Amino acid sequence: MKQAAGIDISKDGFHACLKEQADDGRVKIKRNRSFPNDIEGFKSFMEWSGKSMFKWMSLKFVSEATGCYYEDLAYFLHDNGQEACVVLANRIRHYARSLNVKNRTDKADAALIADFGLERSLPAWQPTSSQYKELRDLCRELSSIKKDLTCAKCQLHAVEHLHHKNARVTALKARQIGFYTQATEEIEKLFKFYNLILLIMSLTRSAFRKK
Repeated sequence: MKQAAGIDISKDGFHACLKEQADDGRVKIKRNRSFPNDIEGFKSFMEWSGKSMFKWMSLKFVSEATGCYYEDLAYFLHDNGQEACVVLANRIRHYARSLNVKNRTDKADAALIADFGLERSLPAWQPTSSQYKELRDLCRELSSIKKDLTCAKCQLHAVEHLHHKNARVTALKARQIGFYTQATEEIEKLFKFYNLILLIMSLTRSAFRKK
């Protein structure tokens, strides 16, 4: 017998569906409910999920990786010794297509994610290191800033070639470009610093292995 909790999460809340699968393959929905995406909602969810599931069997909590909105719940479950699994959104989409599921409400998605958790062998989610998270966030920010910088340069080029030029708009665009350029340089300096730290750590590990 298996049991899983499918979680469809968004910015303000999440819907959970608890299912169990018997040894003969039959799947039964145990409970459905929505919770706020905050610490009080997480506590209520933990208490609620434990009321009708078998205590002697592990309960797999399966969530879709929806932006960054799943992270607080994943950390909460992990910190409380629960088996949290996070699945990429495209895997759930492909799974839904394979079953020809077209009704994509929060409730239906939570049930679908629970089925996915029952069928598949999923690795337990592990928190990333603070260094990795900072590098990831910096990469995302750098990518966003570079897009804004390119857009601002194109807009400035267009403004400068207008028949009736607007000096204020031109000055604003120039300041935007200056800001984006400075931000890009600052982030790239941070990358060089992190690369140096990683190199030192790698050399240190190599030295210990040789000993």
